[in-house]
Amino acid sequence: MRILTSIFFLLLSINIYAVTLEGINVFGEKYTKEDINKNPAVEIMTRDKIEQLSPSSTLDLLNYAAGLQIKSFNSASSSISMGGFVGDKAAFNNVILINGRQVNPVDMSSFDINSIPVEMIERVEIYYGPNSVLFGDRATGGAINIITRKPLKSGGYLKAEGGSYDTSDYFAQGTFSGENFSMLFNADKYRTDGYRDNGEYYKESVSGETTYYGEKFDIGLNGLYIDKEYGLPGGLSEADIDQFDREHSNTPDDGSEDYEWLIGGNAKLYTGYGNFILDVSQYKRHRDTDWVSFGSKRRDEIESFSVAPSYIYTIKNGEYSNKLIAGYSNSNTDLEVLTGGSELSRKKESFYISDTVNIHKILLEAGYRYSEMEDDYDSIDKEKDFDADAYFIKVGYELGENNFIYVKYDKSFRFPTTDEINEYSGLNSEIDEQTNKTYEIGFKRERDLYHFDALLYRQKSNDEIFTNPDYTFIGAEPANTNLDTKKTVFLVRFGLNRKNTVFDVAYTYTDSEIDEDPWKDNTAPLVSKHTVKTNLGYKFENGLGMYYFYRYFSDFYQGNDYGNTAGKVDGYGISDVKLSYHYRNIEAYVKINNIFDEEYSNYVIYSDFSGSSYYPAAERNYLAGVKITF
Repeated sequence: MRILTSIFFLLLSINIYAVTLEGINVFGEKYTKEDINKNPAVEIMTRDKIEQLSPSSTLDLLNYAAGLQIKSFNSASSSISMGGFVGDKAAFNNVILINGRQVNPVDMSSFDINSIPVEMIERVEIYYGPNSVLFGDRATGGAINIITRKPLKSGGYLKAEGGSYDTSDYFAQGTFSGENFSMLFNADKYRTDGYRDNGEYYKESVSGETTYYGEKFDIGLNGLYIDKEYGLPGGLSEADIDQFDREHSNTPDDGSEDYEWLIGGNAKLYTGYGNFILDVSQYKRHRDTDWVSFGSKRRDEIESFSVAPSYIYTIKNGEYSNKLIAGYSNSNTDLEVLTGGSELSRKKESFYISDTVNIHKILLEAGYRYSEMEDDYDSIDKEKDFDADAYFIKVGYELGENNFIYVKYDKSFRFPTTDEINEYSGLNSEIDEQTNKTYEIGFKRERDLYHFDALLYRQKSNDEIFTNPDYTFIGAEPANTNLDTKKTVFLVRFGLNRKNTVFDVAYTYTDSEIDEDPWKDNTAPLVSKHTVKTNLGYKFENGLGMYYFYRYFSDFYQGNDYGNTAGKVDGYGISDVKLSYHYRNIEAYVKINNIFDEEYSNYVIYSDFSGSSYYPAAERNYLAGVKITF
């Protein structure tokens, strides 16, 4: 009843705004330069930057982003940390979107971001800091929106790539663009044996989209299908590494076979009273995992359907502008564990509204979201309901030409995943939703020659969801618990805006502490306090390009070590170099990753029973490829 009442007032408020029109899409299918110039909390990785970096995968691409810390367990499973949330739960505190559609699973599995071929990507929009109003549940640390390439003109694209660990990648794209109709098709085949034994990852995918452009409307359809197989090499103790090597696996036969598809449609109506957008999507994932080392199997399926209408209205009149964004979303997800006979469904309903006003040099922005979630655990005949709201207010001011400063207050939230509620020992009646209150200040300076961004925020997290270190399979304690935390994040970026030149330097300071006994003032595990990322390079007039990339992460406490007693994992720095040559529509390149052969593990988990378990990352490795555009 509350949500119906809220929608009534939302519709009432929309009727207030009715003047002129500008076609802008909600989640940045088109972002204006003016918007970016006033938001240091957003990092855009354009197609040009992607070409310069030549990442081997989408996850590899995100490793170059300023404020991200990525922990990898295997080729298909990684945790992306934004804002200093505790490492083993970090992936549940940010939102992953593809063209504005959230793809985070409802359970504790993570979306395999490598499922998206990097050659499909037009740009990546990274939103640092909490943003639950526009992105919803889980956007407590930030959001990553992957925008796929659009058929802007007819043509084609081919890539062939190979490298260490018997890695190969073949990608083909064809596009057609007419006056009122466009179409795109992608096909990708990727395989690697991986750095470690049983570290293989084999993937095939096809995708496409088509759009019809009318005088006052657009209609689009799109789809993606992915089939993959990968190994699960597991962790290693220090004794294992000494006795064997860093490439060894104690679980040589564990692995998984998955397939997933995403189908969507959207319609956009452009009127004198604003833009009306309807997005509909359906997602399915089938996963068949075999843990031979433990003598167990799991076969599960996730299927979801969502409907998301939205409305955008923009007014411009001299030095005054107003942009209203309003939307509603409804999703239904079914999760079935076929090997155990477990079934559950999750229903989530939300509405949101955001309004941005620019008056001369002053910016005023505010937004609100309300969400309800209902879980129905059919196999145990139990239900669990949550509701939460999010809101923010932001005030900014232009300090002369191309200088912008703002302050912001934000409240965000995260609902527990299905696995955090329905645990191995039964329903966790004690778990609660997580809420976050954040004070933020940002500054941006954009000049023809360079750009400079600085962002600082302090965040208080009430009932942050943790893995319970006192949990045992006996069930005396729940596997998941809530703890208060506090975080301070400072992010600064500097770069040159010069043709053929790459010069980007970024530093992130992350102080994340537990704020509740018995671990009060201890540092959150798996969070590096200092990170530095640098991208340097130049492309000469003769087509030769030379590039250097550096990433540094300071030491961190091991996962589950809330008492900070197991000792820190050493920090590490990784250097990559690339040499490329362009001739007309052809590019050839060679890349050496980790050129100084650094031995490191970005993910280490601790247990009182088994000690430290390391997941070693790749040492020096090589990549070479050819790209053709026609």
